[in-house]
Amino acid sequence: MSQRRPTFGSQAPRSAPAAGINLTDRVHALCAHLSETQADFRHIDMARTAVRVCQTRRRGPYGVQATMTPLRFPGGLTTTLRRGRKWAICPMPRDEHGRDYLYLFSLYVPRFLDLSHAEKVAVVFHELWHMSPEFDGDLRRFPGRYHAHGASCEKFHLDMRRKASQWLASGPDPSLHDFLNGDFDELRARFGRVYGRRIATPRLRRLDSLGRSGLGDAACDV
Repeated sequence: MSQRRPTFGSQAPRSAPAAGINLTDRVHALCAHLSETQADFRHIDMARTAVRVCQTRRRGPYGVQATMTPLRFPGGLTTTLRRGRKWAICPMPRDEHGRDYLYLFSLYVPRFLDLSHAEKVAVVFHELWHMSPEFDGDLRRFPGRYHAHGASCEKFHLDMRRKASQWLASGPDPSLHDFLNGDFDELRARFGRVYGRRIATPRLRRLDSLGRSGLGDAACDV
């Protein structure tokens, strides 16, 4: 049986602070803290990483909850050669100074928010782990055919659950992660509304077909 698509509040005026919870800002702050305090993530520069929200049509435990999109090709290259032609990523998300981001961290809402608190933290660890140790805009690559997660995606995520559990057990400041307590409906009841940044999905485009492209992102409700 299909589920009703959740409804969301209206966009907050740009001239005034937004009421409610800015999910992308809070997740970005959590990731920044992890990159500063966890040895596994010291190579990460969250100033070069954009966090966005994507709305899912249905709620439930199945489906994509979050993704980490690389915005460079292997070796940190901005173009790749396929079938004798150069390809590039477009539109390229950029920060307020016009600098290209290297990674795009996407949260699929409300599906991500309907996970348990511990699982939401584990998903954050999972996606951060995908970033290349060189932090060159490419993904961490395991040897062999299954380069994204290694031989077992399940084992990969079990490792991330263990790392997230160890971090939570170490007693970090609750303000870093307590906003992840509760599902989507409970968060809306607590904060009034849930909103975040939207960014156009970058796609692979043939270089000779590209025209001028803009940033294509905005702060809006999800």
